[in-house]
Amino acid sequence: MSAACFGQAIEGELLGHWADTTLPGSIFHDNVYNEVWGFEVNDHAYAVIGSTYGTHIIDVTDPANLFERARFIGRATGDFIVHRDYHDYKGYLYAVCDEGSSSLQIFDISNLPDTVSMVYDDNSQLVTSHNIYIDTTNARMYSFATGSFMPEVNNGVAVFDLSDPLNPQHIKSFKDFGSIQPSHIHDGYVRDNIAFLNCERKGLAVVDFEDLDNPEILGVLPHSNYLQAGYNHSGWPNDPCTHYFMADENWGMDLKSVVLENRPDFEVSAYFDTESANSNAIPHNQVVACDYLYVSYYHEGLQVYDISNPDFPERVLYYDTSVEPEDRNYKGAWGVFPFLSTGNILVSDMQEGLFVIKGLGDNCQPNANLEPCKEMTTSLEENSASTFYGVFPNPSNGHFYLHLPLGTDQVQIHDGMGRLVLEKACKGVKKEEINLPVDVQNGIYYVTFRTASSTITEKLEIIR
Repeated sequence: MSAACFGQAIEGELLGHWADTTLPGSIFHDNVYNEVWGFEVNDHAYAVIGSTYGTHIIDVTDPANLFERARFIGRATGDFIVHRDYHDYKGYLYAVCDEGSSSLQIFDISNLPDTVSMVYDDNSQLVTSHNIYIDTTNARMYSFATGSFMPEVNNGVAVFDLSDPLNPQHIKSFKDFGSIQPSHIHDGYVRDNIAFLNCERKGLAVVDFEDLDNPEILGVLPHSNYLQAGYNHSGWPNDPCTHYFMADENWGMDLKSVVLENRPDFEVSAYFDTESANSNAIPHNQVVACDYLYVSYYHEGLQVYDISNPDFPERVLYYDTSVEPEDRNYKGAWGVFPFLSTGNILVSDMQEGLFVIKGLGDNCQPNANLEPCKEMTTSLEENSASTFYGVFPNPSNGHFYLHLPLGTDQVQIHDGMGRLVLEKACKGVKKEEINLPVDVQNGIYYVTFRTASSTITEKLEIIR
């Protein structure tokens, strides 16, 4: 396992930028804008970006000449709005908001570029929602952190039937998932009834909702079972559905690659970040397209990682959208959408608006040839990925964590001259936190994991 991967990332090329300078920022984070989504219809490409006003549909067919095709005011609007979210299905765009007396809005986008219209604006079942995700295979919309006049819908995962796309019907809601019992579900991703639920300060739960009367918990990653655990915010699985990439929305915390094949007790195989010295950076939203992970980072903009080997993510592309001071606040890039047929990447910045960045040339359509996530059946003992190990962060200032290979009995750290710096018995332990003495100097050190049958050595660089 590689805990930190230092590739030769290149700066992305800006193709286009759109913003409306007349819109107010929120009173909470001074964010004018929030989520971004994208879709293509009738040979035109569009970005959708939310704001304190409502929903903006931007024609991005020619990135050098972006223009607003349409805008729609939200049921709730004004400087108290922070969050909106979007998803499209069968020629309709679905929109929600997480503040005020809001609603579910649906727009008919099938006749663009000629016309686009709001065809549904109702709050009888859903008033507020932090995020939505549509399982297009099964015509279900999942709403997370839902607020409703119907008490049974509130807080958890609310499932809606979209068999009639213009007549959403609430089916059932869920809050507890075995050992994971969150106050609310912050966000989620759903593929063919399998839901990945980011459960704020409780961790991650993966649930099969095929039978809504008897949902099956496929696996969990409790907050206490992984390092750098904070507010479990969002994530996205890779296309083979062997790993899930998630973020804790906390300053300075790493992204995590979670091995999904080890049901029911998932583990983190890699921790990685933007490779910068900015301790105030926060990974916010993640999207996977083919072999790339796209991340919108507060303060540090777009970050793209090659995840062809999901235990060794390699940073390959970046573009900083924000000009805000890198303080302990929530400002900068909010969302990312990489699924346009052109390969261009859409990024929303909370203060700066919409960015179109040239992609990597690997045009990957959503839900194209995705593997079913129901195949997460391998036990920990059977899975070769269970041997992952590593040191993070690396380089380190002397304070770091160890992921131990299965069966590790002892860990030793030596300097470049072979002198023993630290020795620790670790039998039965999976993770260790290490603080080297202050007199340990900068330089290259070697961490040795000893098991009954093998000796594994990792290089560690100390930079104080």
